[in-house]
Amino acid sequence: DNGLTNEAAIREAVREEEEQWTNMSMYEHEMNILMNSYTDEVKQGLGETIETEWPFVTSIEGVDIIGEIDKVTRRNSGYHIIDFKTNKIFQSGSELVDLYWSQLYLYKLAYEQESG
Repeated sequence: DNGLTNEAAIREAVREEEEQWTNMSMYEHEMNILMNSYTDEVKQGLGETIETEWPFVTSIEGVDIIGEIDKVTRRNSGYHIIDFKTNKIFQSGSELVDLYWSQLYLYKLAYEQESG
């Protein structure tokens, strides 16, 4: 979230995507729906922000891994890796866990390895 208001985040996202989308009003509409669900209450519930858009390059079992973690927070004396997704949710969102579990696990390993 980089400290942007929801409106500023939408403007930034629209600016970055203008060249790729033919129907910008539809994209902006979808962004409004997404950002309206990311309320201050939700942000506070994530915990204290430690890192935002944290880039990394690391080696895990001899394989170079390059990525960027959307957000790292500290809550209840533990660290949490947050990777925002824009997928449409058809149930509770739990259906996405299996799809992204391996990515989040690699992010966890990278953060532990690179942050000490």
